[in-house]
Amino acid sequence: MILANTTFLKKISHSSQQLRIDKIRGTFLGHDILREYEGIANRPENFDELFYIHAQFTWEENLVRLIETTNAIVPAGQRFEPTEQQRANILQASELANLLSNNPEYLQIGNELSQRVDENLEAILDAGEIDNVNLRGNRIEQLITGADGLRLLEDMSRTLTIGHEVKVDIKTKILTLSSNPKGFTIDKVLKTLASGNTVISFFFVGINTESKFVVTSLVSILDETILNATRIQFHWAGRNSRGVTQLTGNLSRVFEADFLESVNINLAKEFLQKLIELKPVTSDS
Repeated sequence: MILANTTFLKKISHSSQQLRIDKIRGTFLGHDILREYEGIANRPENFDELFYIHAQFTWEENLVRLIETTNAIVPAGQRFEPTEQQRANILQASELANLLSNNPEYLQIGNELSQRVDENLEAILDAGEIDNVNLRGNRIEQLITGADGLRLLEDMSRTLTIGHEVKVDIKTKILTLSSNPKGFTIDKVLKTLASGNTVISFFFVGINTESKFVVTSLVSILDETILNATRIQFHWAGRNSRGVTQLTGNLSRVFEADFLESVNINLAKEFLQKLIELKPVTSDS
């Protein structure tokens, strides 16, 4: 017995060449099912863990990947290729993130978002009971930002008085469950940082549905704890892209009361350089 949902399909069979976003039909064969994902065998004893990984990504993300792989579609659009100046801007984000870690105005963003969480606490706790990971996350983001769920890279953006722009992506984590939340789409992050004077942070909303409490934390995507938990994934990425990141490590530290954001400039710069140099995803990735 093996798990055969959209995440663990490599492609739809060659007899399904008419598979499209607006025409979802086709079949798959046994050899189209992944027998292992990231070292985790596709076996019944691992189904819970594998399904939780699957739940972090949307139906649409998997559908686009399957369509491209099945039909050998040449990717539409071009991969983001930064100029020399844009590369410099991307790498400079490591220094900006380090500079802002103790900036009162930056820290105030976290305080304001935490206040919004407190103001919507009961509704957020109720939303924490939603089984579907994406619906749950979208609902909580809407409660915090007041937005209608239309998302780009970030859920909110703030320009500080010193001229730096902070983009914030809200991430929800159920503290009583083991999970590997999606991080970010790499090309989108690089393109955002390439504009210069820009940093990106996660605002984590940790929910304990059993004890009925919520903890929050504003953390740079270049924080050491976050980088140690970040893994690059190609499975869900469209072809001709650099892939996505997933937070597969232990994130419990960011929810502790004494946690302080820490950005190691050299480590962050190495990470960003690695993202820039990533090769495009191919159909065999």
